[in-house]
Amino acid sequence: MPEAKAKIKLIEELSPKDFYDISDVAAYVYFYNGNVEKAKDILAKGASKSPKELEKFFSEQDKSNISVLFTDVKVALGQTLDGVDRAAVTKAKWRAVKMFTEEKVANIDREKLSVINDKIIPKSNDYILNVVTIYTETGDVRYDGYYMVFLDSKRLLDDLKENRLLGDVLMETKFAVVDCTGLGMTKQYVAKTLQRFNFIYSDYGTGSCDPSQYYDRAKTKEIDVIVTITESAKVSPSLLGGNLKNIQANLDIKGYDVFLSKPLFSLTKGANVYHMNDETGKEIAIKSAIDSVSERFEREILSLEKTFSSDEARKKFLAHYERRVLTEFKYHLTNETTTYRRSFTLQVHQLIQCFKNPRLTYQAILLR
Repeated sequence: MPEAKAKIKLIEELSPKDFYDISDVAAYVYFYNGNVEKAKDILAKGASKSPKELEKFFSEQDKSNISVLFTDVKVALGQTLDGVDRAAVTKAKWRAVKMFTEEKVANIDREKLSVINDKIIPKSNDYILNVVTIYTETGDVRYDGYYMVFLDSKRLLDDLKENRLLGDVLMETKFAVVDCTGLGMTKQYVAKTLQRFNFIYSDYGTGSCDPSQYYDRAKTKEIDVIVTITESAKVSPSLLGGNLKNIQANLDIKGYDVFLSKPLFSLTKGANVYHMNDETGKEIAIKSAIDSVSERFEREILSLEKTFSSDEARKKFLAHYERRVLTEFKYHLTNETTTYRRSFTLQVHQLIQCFKNPRLTYQAILLR
C-alpha cells in the first residue's frame, strides 16, 4: 500500500483532474496508510461516488462491516457499449463476492464450491453496497474495466456461516431440548441436526411440554431457545383388511424464546403408513413425519441464528442481564430473602418490557 500512496501522490501532482476523478481510491489509500485527515479532506471536496460508504468505513475502522475490494474484469464485445458496461459491473460484483469468499473459506473442495456457486454467487447483489468505476477501456474485441467494490461483509459472513462454509465455527444461539413423550426418535433427529450445524445444545431429558418450567434453569446457562418435542403413534385395524395395520403418527416440534418467554416456531405434521408389525410401523410413521418437517426445522434454527446474532439490542439486553441481574441472583441465592426475590422479579420484569413495548428504549429501561 505505500507504493499505491506514492502513485496517488504522483497523479495528484501531475494531473489534478485525474486525481479528482479517482477521489474514492485516493481517499481509501490515504486512510489505509494512516493519513485520516487527508482522506476526509478528499471526501469533503464532494467528488466521491461513494461518500456514505467511505465515511462509515472511516468512522468504524476495524469494526466496520464494510469491506473494500478492487477487481478487474474483461468482457467480450458483441453487444452495445451500454450493455457491455452493465455486464462488466455485474461481473465485478460476482468477482468481489468470490474473492471475499475464497479468503474466508478454507480448503474449498468440490462440495463447498458447489454451495458457493449455487447459494452465494447468485445473491451477489444482496451483498454489494456500491460499485465505483475506476477505469475502463474499449478495444477491438474486448472491454476492460477496473472497479472499487463496497461489500457488506457482515451479511455475506452470515450466509457463509449459515451454509456451513466457515468450518467448525460455533453458532451463537444455544438450545435446550425437552422430549415430552420419551419416545426419543425426534429428539435424536433434533440433536443430530443441531450438532450438524454446530449449535450448542443441552439435553433436558423427558418432561413437561410447558416451557415456563425450564426458563429459570435455562437462563443460568445462557440458553436462548427451549425446544419441546411431542411425538406419538397410534395403531388401528386397516380398512384394507388382512394383516396390515394402519399406523397414524403425529409430531409437534416447538421453539420458545427463553428471555422473552414467547413462542418462536411450531412445526406440526402427521403421517399414515400401513404395516404388519406394530412397532416397526410406528418407527416408519414417525420417521416419515420427521422427514416432512426436517427442512422447515433447519430453516427455523438457521433463521434464529441469523436474527439473534445480528440483533445488537438483544445482545445488550443479555449482557446486562448477565452482568447485573444474573450476578445478583447468584450472590443472593444463599440468602433466600423475600425482599430479594421481589426485587429480582421486578428487575427482570422491567428489563423485558423493552421487547414488549417498542416505545420503551433499552436505555430508559436500564436506567430505571
